[in-house]
Amino acid sequence: AGTEAGAEAGTEAGTEAGTEAGTEAGAEAGTEAGEEAGTEMMSDIDTLCQTLCETAVSCGFEDEDEEGNTTPIVEENCVAECLATLMQESEDPPSSEDPPSPEILFNCSESHLADGQCDEDAWEQCLISSIAPIFDFLPRASELICDNAVNCCPESERDNFSEFCQFGFGFMAVIAQEGIDLGYVVFDQEAAAACLLALETDLMSRTCETYPSSPDELLYLLPECNQFLIPQVDEGGACGSIEEEEENLITRFSSACKEGLTCVVTEENGPICQSIVANGESCSNEDQCGDEGYCSLEAEAPTCNALLADGESCMDDEQCVSEYCGEDMTCSTPGSEAMCMP
Repeated sequence: AGTEAGAEAGTEAGTEAGTEAGTEAGAEAGTEAGEEAGTEMMSDIDTLCQTLCETAVSCGFEDEDEEGNTTPIVEENCVAECLATLMQESEDPPSSEDPPSPEILFNCSESHLADGQCDEDAWEQCLISSIAPIFDFLPRASELICDNAVNCCPESERDNFSEFCQFGFGFMAVIAQEGIDLGYVVFDQEAAAACLLALETDLMSRTCETYPSSPDELLYLLPECNQFLIPQVDEGGACGSIEEEEENLITRFSSACKEGLTCVVTEENGPICQSIVANGESCSNEDQCGDEGYCSLEAEAPTCNALLADGESCMDDEQCVSEYCGEDMTCSTPGSEAMCMP
């Protein structure tokens, strides 16, 4: 009995000791592996920053301060800033404000700076579009539409039109990215690619007389271009904000609400997603009727109504299918006359 008990005790003690030793060895190995991986990553980032800054100096790139003054890039300062940027960590959800990853930085540098290319503008656009892909999609859509539509304007108005057209798409991109960062919408790159193909096809046959009053509205008129932003907000959820410090500035994201809902600005809770009010039902807010209707606020008992076709009497653009209420107060397809800026 004594021998058996001793054997069992010895076996248990050996097992425990072996387990502890194995655990300690595993922990040590894991720590060493982690340290090696961390050291390797630091070495890669250091090499990347060193190479990037050497290229920036050889290309003659300059730093610009807040007042617009420029000075040649100093390699040592460039490397320090690069390392600090790539190694910073954030507890916030990913957003377009995040610095580029080492992989993005490397790929864009290889594509636009290496081997004497020194294309700083293309490099910066590569970084921006890699972090926030919508800044790649909307400029491409802008190029397709604006370059085509400008030919419909008189020569004296073309410069103004091009500036106006590009500004419209740029503003759209900024607002869309803000909605993405806030979690109101998700950008679908496959849908965006399908939209670009649809635009190319549409513009081949579109005449000047069939352009909307604002060229960026083509993205709303083509069914293939209504799907690149996927709504994420359920009924009752916020779809914007009211900034009291900015004199109650209202930010409303109309594309944030899921199917069957619309973003309505309320006095109590600011912009929230609510069910779309059906045509014929009473309304008190122009947003309650959704994109397919309008609220007759000028009536004694306002109701939601279907959008008006060309030739029907109107009070403002939002009442018309074409989104254009002409000087004769009837809905019409505006064409280039309304689209081009004097």
